[in-house]
Amino acid sequence: MSEVKSLTGHEHSWRLFLELDPEESCIGAGASFDKETGVCMLRSFGQDIIISLQERRIFGKSSIADYLLNRTGHFFDLALLKYLILAQDMTSAGELIRPSEVKGGQIFVTGTHVLPVERIALKFGADPAGFIERGKLLGGEVSEYGDAAVKLFPFPKMPVTLILWVDDEEFPARVDFFFHKGCVDLFPTDVLWSMAMVTVMAMEQQIQTVLVSP
Repeated sequence: MSEVKSLTGHEHSWRLFLELDPEESCIGAGASFDKETGVCMLRSFGQDIIISLQERRIFGKSSIADYLLNRTGHFFDLALLKYLILAQDMTSAGELIRPSEVKGGQIFVTGTHVLPVERIALKFGADPAGFIERGKLLGGEVSEYGDAAVKLFPFPKMPVTLILWVDDEEFPARVDFFFHKGCVDLFPTDVLWSMAMVTVMAMEQQIQTVLVSP
């Protein structure tokens, strides 16, 4: 069973979340909530992520969930609780927005926080079918942009879109990353950046869809 190793650094977010009505917060975030067990279940990249309020524990039962929770440098769990706190106020996803257009978006294009989308381009620059297949593996939907495009759902109400442009004689392959306006208007930059990084890592890494034993 995959599980976040430590939530010590997120105590403030846990406190904020637990001060809210848990059922209202979970349902408002596009998740489900079991009153009897105090468990919230949320879909992320096509995987079930389970949040136990009583135990303050986050876990899943697939290899992809294991990767998200334990192998993304805590980018995932950094964003999850903040998402649950804020997502109920979101109305619609809206138009595509480049990371550089986000308030404070310079962190996406300069310095140490630049999104490494070139890794995805290197992996799938000559393989648009593989790009689509990986997107579907992560619960994504095919979109009609570029040479291939997928709309992924890091969280139910936080979609992102990746557009692949394949290698040709004039230009090398590239991948364009987009948020959706509703997310940009609601979520702080650190949450957006964390989920963008998780998305890039999940698309680029080799992940098999197998269950993780409890």
